[in-house]
Amino acid sequence: MCRVHQLHGGSLSLAYDNILATCAAKKVKRGGGNILHVASQEDNLFLLDTVLDILNQATDRGDIVRQTIEANMHIGLPHSGKTPLLVAAQGGHPDAVQRLVTSKADLDAKDQQGSSVLHLAAEHGQARVIEVLLQMDIVGGGAGLANLLMLTDEEDMSCLHVAAECGKVKVAEMVME
Repeated sequence: MCRVHQLHGGSLSLAYDNILATCAAKKVKRGGGNILHVASQEDNLFLLDTVLDILNQATDRGDIVRQTIEANMHIGLPHSGKTPLLVAAQGGHPDAVQRLVTSKADLDAKDQQGSSVLHLAAEHGQARVIEVLLQMDIVGGGAGLANLLMLTDEEDMSCLHVAAECGKVKVAEMVME
């Protein structure tokens, strides 16, 4: 049982409601994103771990808290279409990326420009994010590492093309290995 879950008498709904209320009170729920977007953007691993722990504790598939968190993992920001995983990758937060992938974030997700998790990491020179993704045993979600490397954006560019075009030599070398 997670710490937040224990503090709220074992009630997942109460724990999740408390987290949402805290975020709203601090006005961190901005730009149409959800709690996972906030945690991913700010590299707030405590908040991210807490929400993902609540997800893992919610064993009942019909539990509204579980359904809400699972849905939030796959929702894109209104202005960009970026999911929490894409936000973490673009921001250069490898630990957040690893936690989200481990929790079944959608590796096939693309933003409104068709950029995948690897495209965004390559474009922004996030070598640590690329390294984490390459080291993880990515087999779920239909993506797989080979498929991720071959995904193209709206301009028909792979993450290698993006890295080269943006002058991110280290990232391009990592992807080619």
